[in-house]
Amino acid sequence: MLLLGKGALAEAELHARNAVRIAPQNAQAHNLMGLVLNEANHPQIGEYHYRWVLEPADGEEPITLANLAWSLKAPRTD
Repeated sequence: MLLLGKGALAEAELHARNAVRIAPQNAQAHNLMGLVLNEANHPQIGEYHYRWVLEPADGEEPITLANLAWSLKAPRTD
């Protein structure tokens, strides 16, 4: 998250991808990947990661649900 705040998107994406690779069943890793991809103007791919978190949780992940809503609201470039 700190890297996103600094605008270091490439480095943030590298770390998020590593998190998903190391812990593919970790919801926080997928939520972070979604955040990074949205910031990198890839909202459709970010949406995939948000939905991955929300599907088994039946919508019980309010932060991820809010992130998905924000992602869907953004203009699509990919």
